[in-house]
Amino acid sequence: LNRAAVYMELGRNNLAQADYSLVLDLEKNNEEALLMRAYIYMQQREYKMAKADYERLLKVNPASYNGRLGLATLEQKEGKYEEALSVLNNMIATTGETSQLSSSQYAMLYVARAGVEKDLNHMDMALVDLEEAIRLDNSQPEIYLMRGEIYLAQKKKDLAKRDFEKAVSLGVPQADLRDLLQQTRK
Repeated sequence: LNRAAVYMELGRNNLAQADYSLVLDLEKNNEEALLMRAYIYMQQREYKMAKADYERLLKVNPASYNGRLGLATLEQKEGKYEEALSVLNNMIATTGETSQLSSSQYAMLYVARAGVEKDLNHMDMALVDLEEAIRLDNSQPEIYLMRGEIYLAQKKKDLAKRDFEKAVSLGVPQADLRDLLQQTRK
């Protein structure tokens, strides 16, 4: 597991995947290995393999935050938006009842759901979720990036510019947003 983690840090995902597979040969229900191998499979667009690992992880630990969020992300990448929304809605509902998560983790659920809603072109619903994410944790640049993109699509250039500048103030390199910021000036 430790060597696989180092391989991940070095960007050598194939070697990390091999190590996680070795761990799973020895311990078929190792949660860390299942989660990380599923992540690597998603990066490689091996969605069936990723789904199998996420499902196995969720059989071992049905409450796994990272496993459920990973599965929702996978469903979104495959264009299965209703399935992704179902997973995220369930997570938000159960988290609201139990409050086991930090406000940052809870905010990420709203950001993830806003991303699916954006893909479905439900921009107003996405904006509502992003507002809730900001209320829960206003330090996540992803929130402002997504909201800025929505505002830009809605031709609300001043609001988009403000959000992109906020994302830069939270650590996103300005060079990464140069094109988006230029679009707010046109």
